[in-house]
Amino acid sequence: MAQLEGYRCPIVVRTAHIQPYDMPRYVGEVISQLHELSQWTTKCATMLNQHHPFHATPPMPKPSVPTTILSEVELLKRSLNVVEKQQSNKLVTEIAYLQCALRSEADEKMTAFEHFVETRLGQSIREHTHVLQMQQDAIATKMEAMAATMGLVRSEVDALQTRVGHVEEMLETNASVTSEALQRLHTEATHYAKQREKADLGIGNQLAQTRLHVQDAIGSLKVQRYQGVYVKMYKTTN
Repeated sequence: MAQLEGYRCPIVVRTAHIQPYDMPRYVGEVISQLHELSQWTTKCATMLNQHHPFHATPPMPKPSVPTTILSEVELLKRSLNVVEKQQSNKLVTEIAYLQCALRSEADEKMTAFEHFVETRLGQSIREHTHVLQMQQDAIATKMEAMAATMGLVRSEVDALQTRVGHVEEMLETNASVTSEALQRLHTEATHYAKQREKADLGIGNQLAQTRLHVQDAIGSLKVQRYQGVYVKMYKTTN
């Protein structure tokens, strides 16, 4: 007669070590154990049927079976039924206990996690608020400095605009004075040009007259010289 290996539930994990995120995995292990239990009972039934098959037809005359073997088979069947019921009840009880324990532990851990999240969130908010406040203060200081600088620049620009206005007025005045001076110089230059023309003409006439007088004087001197020479020659001959 074949020997059957007894079934032992391998679920030994304590609920105290189960994290909330491990629940799907642990429940999957429980379901896997149920499948293994079902396969084990099926295997036992198959082996029993192989050694003592069930016949639906009327029993044929066969050799007598010893009473001890029949009793052992019946005891084995009963033992299988008892083991199956015990293991099923044990698994159901463990699953119920596990669900309650996991639910309670999950609630506690969820509460602790919520408290932890609220604490960290509050701390993070305070830190970020402090950093933002410092940044806002620094920005406000820079804005004040920029506003003061802009005020100085605006004052300098106003002063420059005033100076530019004065310079423009001076340039306009100087341009007017310069234009009048140029006009006056042009008029004077024209007048002087006319006077120079008159002077050139007068000087030319004077030079012509002087040339004539010089020529006349030279002619007179020549005549006088010739006359003096002639007189000397005449006196010498006489």
